[in-house]
Amino acid sequence: MRNATCLLVLVLAATPASLPAQNKSDLASIQRDIADLEDKVRQLTKSQDEKNAALSALIQQALDASNRTSASLAGLQKSLTDALNASLNDQQNKIVAPIALLKTRVDETAQDVGALREAVADLSSKFAKFDSKLNDIYSAVTTPPVAAPPPVPQSPGPAAVNPGVPSGVTAVGLRQDADRDFAGANYTLALDEYAKYIKYFPLDYYAPVAEYHIGEIYFRNEQYDDAAQAYAKVVDQFPKNERTTDAAYYKAVSLQKGGHIADAKAEYRSFINNYPANEHTVQARKNLAALDPTTSKAGTHHK
Repeated sequence: MRNATCLLVLVLAATPASLPAQNKSDLASIQRDIADLEDKVRQLTKSQDEKNAALSALIQQALDASNRTSASLAGLQKSLTDALNASLNDQQNKIVAPIALLKTRVDETAQDVGALREAVADLSSKFAKFDSKLNDIYSAVTTPPVAAPPPVPQSPGPAAVNPGVPSGVTAVGLRQDADRDFAGANYTLALDEYAKYIKYFPLDYYAPVAEYHIGEIYFRNEQYDDAAQAYAKVVDQFPKNERTTDAAYYKAVSLQKGGHIADAKAEYRSFINNYPANEHTVQARKNLAALDPTTSKAGTHHK
């Protein structure tokens, strides 16, 4: 705009003063046109400046909104991340702590079980030793002292008294070996030793006890027919022995377990009639009632 004005001034200055009046009139018209043109240029420039300013304002507003949005998104992301981390930490604390406690308790329980197992094993060993000592004491108490025979020249030995007894075998030694094997659950050896005792010393006071132990071994091995026969020998051959009552009861039980129901019921009835106050009588009544529901309640529950 300033360049056009300067150009106009130079043109006017170069125009001779003696130009005709018409030319002066044309010059004035040109000057007015230039003035109008300058005004339009100013207005156009002003409008352009205003549009640029508005556009700059819009761009700035967009930038501000973008910055605010970015800040909001960053804050939201941080909040979500913090909340998620807090939740994960809380869940981890809730899960890890009980698991650690449970593991500790499992370890403690395993230690307690191990200690209990060792204690039970130790107790079982002590009971076995105690049972062995009781058997030794029982043998010592129940075995009468054997008086030494008077020194008679050429006195006959045990084999001469009972030719079936092997040399070196005595009643006391054989009984002690049998009782020791029976207490240690060496039933095969004990059964053979008790059988030899009865064979070699059938009239000895311990013979019915040996026969009773044979019945016990068969009973524990679930050989109930053999057990019933052994108990029957005690009852039939030694009616006044201390083991006879128990043998009568277990004879009935062996017959029951062996499937001889009719014989078992007969033996239970005989036992109840012969030993009404025995420690096995109550159970004998119950067993009989189970085998024979027709048995009277008074009889099966008599104390």
